[in-house]
Amino acid sequence: MEGSKLIDMRSRRLGLAAMVLAIACAACGTTASLPSAAPPTPVPTPSGGEHQFRVPGLPQQVTATLPAGWQAEGPVMSRTTADEGTPMSVSVWVVKAIYADPCHWTDAVQPVGRTAAKLAAALAVQPMRHARPSTVKIGDHTARMVTMSVPEDLDLATCDDGEFRSWPPARGRDARSHQGPGQVDEVFIIDLGRRRRAVVDAAYFPDADSGELAELHRIVASLRFGRG
Repeated sequence: MEGSKLIDMRSRRLGLAAMVLAIACAACGTTASLPSAAPPTPVPTPSGGEHQFRVPGLPQQVTATLPAGWQAEGPVMSRTTADEGTPMSVSVWVVKAIYADPCHWTDAVQPVGRTAAKLAAALAVQPMRHARPSTVKIGDHTARMVTMSVPEDLDLATCDDGEFRSWPPARGRDARSHQGPGQVDEVFIIDLGRRRRAVVDAAYFPDADSGELAELHRIVASLRFGRG
């Protein structure tokens, strides 16, 4: 049992690289899709600070305030937990469809309507996620929140291409795939008006302590969406 725990911790540490590469690949595409006159996206120093970025599919600039120790690349902000070195992230997306089955997702794309309520309802019944819907405030916006998890006993090798996915690629972004069993995703869905919708994914593993989760939630609370 102890050996399997060590293997699990090792795989989670490797998951950090996977999270940064898999989610931040979208940021690489983001920069390429912007007009050449757009200013470069700042990367906060280890002391934290304001981070401004664009999300493919959204016309407005997004701003977040990061605590010390967080790094950012476009719409992806991440760090590792102090004790276990497992990944945490906040990422912002435009989502137009989800997978009807997150493990067997090949040819399982399910379109959803344009409102926050319709996307939240679709994610709330996505299989294997044990989803819990609620409503919260983010700045001036009311957000539909869906808390979801990856099954703790899931063998990723049994999923298509070894990936457990929530939603498919869109506008220069990779699919949202998850980093390992037990991962929790707090998904905040915000109606921005003019038939636009932003999705914020705050992801962590159960070993994150209360202080680390407080940092994660402060970043989410700090998000501001400019006028489109």
